[in-house]
Amino acid sequence: MLVPARVGLALRCPRCGKTAVHELSLFELSGNPSVRLDCSCGQHQATLSRRRGRLVLQVPCFLCDGLHHLPFRPGRFWQGAPQAVVCQETGLHLGTVGSPELAREFADPAPAYGSVDPGVLGDYFVNPEVMYEVLAAVHELDEAGRLRCRCGNAHIDYELQPDRLDLVCPRCGSRRSLGAATEADVSRARRARRLEVGAPSSRPGDGRP
Repeated sequence: MLVPARVGLALRCPRCGKTAVHELSLFELSGNPSVRLDCSCGQHQATLSRRRGRLVLQVPCFLCDGLHHLPFRPGRFWQGAPQAVVCQETGLHLGTVGSPELAREFADPAPAYGSVDPGVLGDYFVNPEVMYEVLAAVHELDEAGRLRCRCGNAHIDYELQPDRLDLVCPRCGSRRSLGAATEADVSRARRARRLEVGAPSSRPGDGRP
C-alpha cells in the first residue's frame, strides 16, 4: 500500500489567535523519539512521539488547560485521513489532521475560541455542527468509562466519516457506527448512557441504556 510522505496538522494558537499549519514528514521521526510543533509566534502547540508501535499527538489545550493524548495507527496517520482534534472535556474543535492541502484549506481564518467552528472540515462532513455534538457526547461517555468493546477493551479508536462516527476496537477489530448527520443523531448520542462496540444487536446511532 502506498503511504504518502507528508501529513498536515492545523491547530489554533491561543497566543496569537491564528491557526498554524504544520507539515510533518514520514522521516522526521527517524532517529528521533519525538517532534515538537510550535506556532510561528513561539507558542508550543503539540508534540508527536512514538509509543509502543503507535504515534501519539500530545496537544496542550487552551479550552480546558489539560493535555490531550491522541493515539494514531501509523498507517492511518501517514495516509492523511481527515480527523478532527477535539478537546476531550468540552468537545470543541482544536484543529485537524489530514493532508497538507486539507490543513491549509481550513487554516484561515481562525474562528472565535468559544464556539464550534462549522468551517473547519466543513467540506468533508455532511453537517459539521452535528458531528461535533456527537463527538462531544461520545467523549463524555469515554471519560466516564462507559465506552468499551465486548472483548473487554476500554480503549476505543474513532474514525470520522462524512455522515457518521465509526468506533473501532484496536484489539479485536469490532466496529460500531453512530450517525452524525442529523439532529436526531445528536439526540440519540446524548441519550446514550453507555456504548458497546461489537454488540450483535447494536445499530448505527443506537443509544440503548
